[in-house]
Amino acid sequence: MIRRLTVVLALAALLGGVAFAATVCPLPLANLAKAAERIVAVTVESIEHENHEGQVYTVATCKVDETIKGPEEKSIKLRLPGGRFGGYTMIVPGAPVLRKGERYIVFLTAETAEGFSRDAWRTIGLGQGLFKLVNKDGRTYAIQAMAQAPEHFDACDSSGSVCLRHLHILGAERSDFVAQIRDALTSTSEP
Repeated sequence: MIRRLTVVLALAALLGGVAFAATVCPLPLANLAKAAERIVAVTVESIEHENHEGQVYTVATCKVDETIKGPEEKSIKLRLPGGRFGGYTMIVPGAPVLRKGERYIVFLTAETAEGFSRDAWRTIGLGQGLFKLVNKDGRTYAIQAMAQAPEHFDACDSSGSVCLRHLHILGAERSDFVAQIRDALTSTSEP
């Protein structure tokens, strides 16, 4: 009886894991740029967590280092689903984990849900609209924060350009990446 219960629980756990899987269709950079209300380079200064209708969110206060699209401000608040609140931890597949001191280029849209304790922005497509700035070989690269791509890129023993090709991740050297965004914004604004 105990063995049968163990097998049933193991099968339920395996099948339950499949039910929560998701497929994400990557958005091209031009689509991200067009969809974003704002695009900014930021440094995470502090992290807080909040509970909204039983869901946990991470709220990062970020210093704006550069504005690429939208109004200029000195700081913004960025809200992502997941995090710790009290004794409760919520993990959301596809939602990156932010840490104090990290730098990003973010593609933002205004948070539309009512009842949050503070105004904040959210990234487009969770990690799709969040590019971590990673230093490698004396250069800074913008690496899309999906499927632990920034960590894999950082751990790669080759040059940055070789790692990008070898790992098949979306990213570029920071200056090239910003130029690609500006090109996309120019081409989307033309009739």
